[in-house]
Amino acid sequence: MLESGTVAPLGEVETGHIAIHLFDHGWFWVIPLTNGITSIGVVGPSSFFKDLKGDHEGFLWDAIRRSPSLTRRTAGARMVMPAVATGNYSYAASRMVGDGHILVGDA
Repeated sequence: MLESGTVAPLGEVETGHIAIHLFDHGWFWVIPLTNGITSIGVVGPSSFFKDLKGDHEGFLWDAIRRSPSLTRRTAGARMVMPAVATGNYSYAASRMVGDGHILVGDA
């Protein structure tokens, strides 16, 4: 989800410095992009998303309100494109290490 540049920065040089905000049901990513745009998304267990009522934007704002630190950073922010949801991108593997390779996560 992208929001306007009214998302409060954490420091002087913000672009590209990813922040993570934890809350009781998972975590948020906050990625400052260029031109005052910030990408914000929420990650949590499927049980949290089963409570989805209404549209994606309303659900995301409700989730943000559950994080006091992210609520403060987004006070006055607005959506600049529609919020979207996607499915589970979890994978499992029986071997984490082998000859010449190691399996690591990216998120």
